[in-house]
Amino acid sequence: KKEVFVVQDDTVLYVNLRRLRCEKMAFGNNYTRAWVMPDRTLVFSFYPIGRKVRQQMSVGAAFGIVGSAVNAGLRSRQMKHRLLYVLRPGATEAIRADRDAVTALLNGHPDEQRQFASQCADGSYEAENAIHYLLLAGVIR
Repeated sequence: KKEVFVVQDDTVLYVNLRRLRCEKMAFGNNYTRAWVMPDRTLVFSFYPIGRKVRQQMSVGAAFGIVGSAVNAGLRSRQMKHRLLYVLRPGATEAIRADRDAVTALLNGHPDEQRQFASQCADGSYEAENAIHYLLLAGVIR
């Protein structure tokens, strides 16, 4: 089970995140839904990870009960805000897809690109919206 990288259940793909990293941070021992681009690049959504999140999470260890409450609040907020990650064929390091990267993926699809841009006018985006527009444009399947 540790060696399996992608699992297909009917028409749905799941990526084993066990050995994957992003910005030198491990995703952990999880599976998550993935979509495929024509060049075999995988796109998946997952909770935020990285240095900034790790620094925020260390607050819980530093301040006991109060820190634990802050830590729980941070985790709760992160559960709601999944991010999009891109994994190129043969890579073991995923790349976080920010708003500009998703917009670039939508090049050649002006309607979806415009609609996506209007959804994230404040600079942030939700992974579910990005996936919706990538699917509509036919960029992922």
